[in-house]
Amino acid sequence: MKRAGQLALITDWQRAGIIDDSTAQTLQDKDPGRWWLNLLMGFAAWFAAVLIISATMGPWVLLVDNALGRSLYALILLSVAWQLLRNQGLFVEQLALALSLSGQGVLIFVWSSELPSVLDWSQSITAVGLPLALALFWLPGSYRHRQLCGLFALLYISMLLEAGPLLLLYAGLLAVLAVVGWSTRQQWARHTAACYLRPALDGVTLFAMALAVFAQQGVWYDLPQHAADVLWVQGYRLNIALLTVCVVVWIFRVDLGHWRWAAPMTVLVVVVLLFQAPGMLLASTLGLLAFHARSWLWSLLSPLIALVALAEWYYNLQLSLLHKSWLLMLAGIVLLACYWLWQHRGRAAQ
Repeated sequence: MKRAGQLALITDWQRAGIIDDSTAQTLQDKDPGRWWLNLLMGFAAWFAAVLIISATMGPWVLLVDNALGRSLYALILLSVAWQLLRNQGLFVEQLALALSLSGQGVLIFVWSSELPSVLDWSQSITAVGLPLALALFWLPGSYRHRQLCGLFALLYISMLLEAGPLLLLYAGLLAVLAVVGWSTRQQWARHTAACYLRPALDGVTLFAMALAVFAQQGVWYDLPQHAADVLWVQGYRLNIALLTVCVVVWIFRVDLGHWRWAAPMTVLVVVVLLFQAPGMLLASTLGLLAFHARSWLWSLLSPLIALVALAEWYYNLQLSLLHKSWLLMLAGIVLLACYWLWQHRGRAAQ
């Protein structure tokens, strides 16, 4: 985003009461710098982290070749990362992220192999990684570090649930949490807990969309053969469809004026046509919410994930290409017709 657009967005937040005057002044004075320079600094920080870890891990393992010694090395990495995260600067922050991820990886590798053999590899990794990620999430640190820790915690929970109905239930719950979080952003963004809620919302949003994309093809769920399995899959799709309808009606409840029926009717037709593509529906829904909440990052990422979901759904083998082509064409015609009617008649009725 260009600097002029950032300043305009900060002004809009200040007028809407999302941020106070002091926060607005701080954001206006902060210069994000050139994107290419930030990218080079990020690469330099990760390269420096690789050199540091390569130079220290080998001698340490040779001197102390046991679980406690390796754990001590991981704790040293985590403590150094925590100290660096309390400082400002892109280079320092990226260096701390690399050291933190390395420390977490070492601890998970060491202690997951020490757990009883009754646990499989996914359960062992979850038993070590989930408490560690949650503990690091609540420690004082940077925004990006909390994002990664929250995302890892969600990943560990999905590994614990494995394939089956519980994972579908988990995916549906994350979708609901993401919708509620974005729709109520203006309320919770003013509280001090926003420094924890926002990175958690980012992780929930990304993971909910990823699980929705996988749900289209059934990557974790083999082709349903039992009636109960079919009900779970259809229930998840129905959950995404209801969320889409509710979000569209909620956003356009005032903006449509005398044409309030247009949003419910249009979204109902689109949801019926794309009922078997929950990833595309959820990514579009969360993108619409993020745009309404003025999050430029997710306004760009959500359409990209929707395109990935579209490509995945179009080339899977559950429906014929001709069938899916007709569904997509009809959905596009409905949206274009609604847009044409709104441009030519809806605005005049306001």
